[in-house]
Amino acid sequence: MSDLKPAHVMLPVVMLVVPLLLLGGYVFLSDRAKSEVHGTIRVGDTTFAPDRCASGVLSEDAPRSQPQFHGVDLFARAHPSRRLRVFQDPAQGDVVALRDGDAAPVVVDRAACERFEVRITALDEMLFDHWGLGGSVDLACPEVEAKVAFSRCFGGD
Repeated sequence: MSDLKPAHVMLPVVMLVVPLLLLGGYVFLSDRAKSEVHGTIRVGDTTFAPDRCASGVLSEDAPRSQPQFHGVDLFARAHPSRRLRVFQDPAQGDVVALRDGDAAPVVVDRAACERFEVRITALDEMLFDHWGLGGSVDLACPEVEAKVAFSRCFGGD
């Protein structure tokens, strides 16, 4: 006699196990992908608390349809088009730019700031074709005030 189970017995088992495996993978990846962002950003009379960040560092295999930069975009899920981009430029050093919707980005004048502290740390982890980044930004500038710590910044919004 064979130890094989009839198809009518195995099919319900497979139909139960496969969705559980898919759900477990989704929960694992979605938990890994959650960025951690704490702090506030004030632009003019508007203050918002960013709750998301996205890395601009792509893997070598990623499609180049997105611009690559060594830094992060900080934004709030409620206003995803309003972003504070914090990045490191080989020629200029640390740079901060404000973007609101389709308007051209406004680069913060570092010389006009009372405080301009940027820290970006690379993580040894990649997700969604983006290398992870963490760090902080502490600004007191005419255009923007910000005190934000961020970690687990990968790609995507």
